[in-house]
Amino acid sequence: MGSVSSRASRKLPTRLKPSPPWAGARTVPTSETKSSNPRASETRSAEIENDAGDPHFMSKLNKMGQVNVNHHMASFHTADMHMRSILNKREQSEQQADSPMPTQNRILASSLFDLLEQTKTISTRRELENVARKYGMDVSVLESVSRSVNTPSVDERTITKTVGEDGTENVTMMAIWSDTYLTRTR
Repeated sequence: MGSVSSRASRKLPTRLKPSPPWAGARTVPTSETKSSNPRASETRSAEIENDAGDPHFMSKLNKMGQVNVNHHMASFHTADMHMRSILNKREQSEQQADSPMPTQNRILASSLFDLLEQTKTISTRRELENVARKYGMDVSVLESVSRSVNTPSVDERTITKTVGEDGTENVTMMAIWSDTYLTRTR
């Protein structure tokens, strides 16, 4: 099956190990053999106080100052409350969306696009109020939204047409921010 060299060779001990002392035997403690390891004590000695002292710890505590505890404050979990409010707002929004009655100051994105496009042609405050009423928006909300939201407008001077080798036509143009009545009257 195999040669002798492929088998693991046994190594037998050449001499006897000294027998260990009996584990249950008791030794007489000598006063000469003093342990270098620290020992526990029932009383606090100067060594224990020095070991427990931390000068940086006390200076940091003094730097922080005294803690003011409000015992009348109710415990609350801000993350739970935040998530609960998000879920409540979402549920309320879904109920309003399902309602046949239009909700004031809430419109679809496509309607918002149309509303912002119409504000580009408005020239008087009265026209603005009429458009806002038509879309169910407060004028103040519309003014607030229009400060940071606008629809893309094309700068007619930047329109370029290119025809590729395969015959496809590409049209590129620059978008600009169009001033509306709302941005001009601020």
